Amino acid sequence: MDSKRVLIVDDSPLICNLMEEAVKGHSDYACMSVFTAEDALDVLPDFFPNLMVVDVGLPNMDGFEFLARIKEDKRFEHVPVILITGKTESSDMLKAYNSGADDLIFKPFDPVDLVLKIKAMFRRMSFTIRDATTSLEKKTIRAL
Repeated sequence: MDSKRVLIVDDSPLICNLMEEAVKGHSDYACMSVFTAEDALDVLPDFFPNLMVVDVGLPNMDGFEFLARIKEDKRFEHVPVILITGKTESSDMLKAYNSGADDLIFKPFDPVDLVLKIKAMFRRMSFTIRDATTSLEKKTIRAL
């Protein structure tokens, strides 16, 4: 089975390092971090993450714009995204979920909590894939 890959996008090298160390220290997931949305778009085709953690407050292209861009791309539209924000207004929370984010974390955050959310998301993804596979197998058997 291929290693699960997590892409972290945050303009703070310190926060990227903190998140990357937490992911690598508490899981066997491959992890890469970049500092801009543009860099993330560049590495997506080669790294092809299974999950992304994206800061809302990125320079040039913010996390919402980045999320919109990847949701338009058929290759990445189903990749779950956890947004990270320092804003706690309900309008920002609503915007995050309406833009297609799968989860939201507020700064400051506990890196271990982030890893637990990532693990939970991967667990939900595996159930969905297993259910779809089982359903397809049943349909194939009935057809035979």
